[in-house]
Amino acid sequence: GLGTPPARADFALGEPANPGAVVNSPGGEQLPVLSPDGLELYFSSSRSGGYGGRDIWVTKRSSPEDPWGSPANLGREINASGFDYAGGLSADGLTLYFGQGPWGNSTSCMTTRATKDAPWGPPVRLGPPFTAYECPGPISSDGLELFASGARPGGYGSIDIWVSTRATTSDPWGTLVNLGAAINSPSYDFPVWLSPDDLTLVFSSNRPGGFGSWDLWMTTRPSRASAWGPAKNLGPRVNTVYSE
Repeated sequence: GLGTPPARADFALGEPANPGAVVNSPGGEQLPVLSPDGLELYFSSSRSGGYGGRDIWVTKRSSPEDPWGSPANLGREINASGFDYAGGLSADGLTLYFGQGPWGNSTSCMTTRATKDAPWGPPVRLGPPFTAYECPGPISSDGLELFASGARPGGYGSIDIWVSTRATTSDPWGTLVNLGAAINSPSYDFPVWLSPDDLTLVFSSNRPGGFGSWDLWMTTRPSRASAWGPAKNLGPRVNTVYSE
């Protein structure tokens, strides 16, 4: 209830490391999405060389021990003149879920490629149940759960975390289901990232009880068939008193 200290994660993460000026720019990099193999990092940025607003860029490396290379723009076919952002990458790295347009009035899209070295194909709109209220997020390793952040009716606050499921990868996505009050709050809860084993969700929130304006929080589940547990703050090593 009110006045109850927020729960903290029961483990300590390492010190955050800045990848440096090769990746970061005065344009401001946001909403990072790391590929399952750890060799590609997608992000949204208004850096020079784009097509207007915020574009999706990608930086690559040969191994997890190597430094990141110079970011490349995903191109005009993916990036429009407004706000474009990556949401999630399939386990095989061949399907990218992303959004076009500002939060609350966006189009949920996907694009595919034949191989990891091939260019991304034309965007395909996800369509119902995804509406202008949602922004697509990560997809589970088996391709049967797609998470999203959105202000659609029926939530607990400004922007909540939702999930859509399907029986097979050939089936359409089902109705978006809210993850519930143990995770979502009256504040903004977005964006969201999923661990490779599908058992940990990490998300950003400006809810009370954190260390600054926006903090990283997490929720876990013991198995795919289990419910998500209460949200926990990742603590002061990761979160700072920075505000904007």
